[in-house]
Amino acid sequence: MKKTEFTRQEFYELVWKEPLSRLAKKYNISDNGLRKRCKKLNIPLPEVGYWQKLQYNKPVTRKKLPKDNPSGIEKIDLSDREEEHNPKDSPISRIKRLRKSYNQLNQDIFKVQSRLSNPDKLVAQAQKTLIKKETGSWSDGLVHTYYGEISIKVAPSNVSRALRFFNSLIKLLRLRGHDIKVRNDSTYAIVEGEEIAIAIREKLRIEKTVDKNNWNTNNYFPTDKLILKIGWIHVKEFMDGKNTLEEMLPDILAHLEYLGQKEKEDRIQREINWAKYEEQERLKKELEARKKQELDDVKLLFKESNSWHKSNILNNYINEIEKRAIETNSLTDELKNWLTWAKQKADWYNPLIRKEDEFLTDIDRLIF
Repeated sequence: MKKTEFTRQEFYELVWKEPLSRLAKKYNISDNGLRKRCKKLNIPLPEVGYWQKLQYNKPVTRKKLPKDNPSGIEKIDLSDREEEHNPKDSPISRIKRLRKSYNQLNQDIFKVQSRLSNPDKLVAQAQKTLIKKETGSWSDGLVHTYYGEISIKVAPSNVSRALRFFNSLIKLLRLRGHDIKVRNDSTYAIVEGEEIAIAIREKLRIEKTVDKNNWNTNNYFPTDKLILKIGWIHVKEFMDGKNTLEEMLPDILAHLEYLGQKEKEDRIQREINWAKYEEQERLKKELEARKKQELDDVKLLFKESNSWHKSNILNNYINEIEKRAIETNSLTDELKNWLTWAKQKADWYNPLIRKEDEFLTDIDRLIF
């Protein structure tokens, strides 16, 4: 049976022996579950690119196991799935914890003004636009803000209420260290540095009618119920119901703060994953370049060894001509000059000598 229980020291050795992805498959556990266990036992993990460097024989540094172990846990069982399904990490639980933490705050910060006073400049600009449209400029009876203004689309009778709610939401966000901005035709709450789309609109009631030509027509009518829409892809809507939108301000804040935290965590994880990918690609390209260089060097080695071999043949040939000329007493001045010239060319061609030659300066010796 596979061992699943490890001491802190053994678990430290384990996570530095194999990547978490392999250990996860081996012990049927998630990467995140392994990371949680390491964090609990204060066990350091290899940095990004560690395993790739190890694979390509690059120098790496192994972090020492700290003596400090705040958890007091000296043994861990990887078959225990408690860490895998910790309800404290579910979105609902995180939002509830945030919402509960607001009980310690002054509850006045969650109150929406009964009258709009000292409005934020974004609200003031929206107010100017919406007041001009009091009669309703759409066939559905709603009025809306312009491009570059906070996103509001409500019946004229709810303009004041929408402005007061938005003003209170903006002040609450800034009080919590967040912000709000408008870009193009969208409004964003800036939480933990992340952009979260928000907009107020009024719920519409649909009535279907059939005209004399038997054409179906949908008619839309305001319902006096406001909706705060949060997000673009995974949309969350807070709507008047048992509680009004104003009464849900703490819940809205908790949801926005959770989304800010979650999107920040996701972005950091994406950056880590991208850094891993880039490091893998860098090491891959480095290895390919190294292979190419090695191949080029080997090819050059063969060419130069062949040149050396040919130069020896050439020298033997020249020496044999000189020897025979001496033996036959035919070593003329002309032949002497030729022998001197030939030996110079042989020295130029020899890769171990590489003698300079004024006429062959730009010629590649290896073409012969």
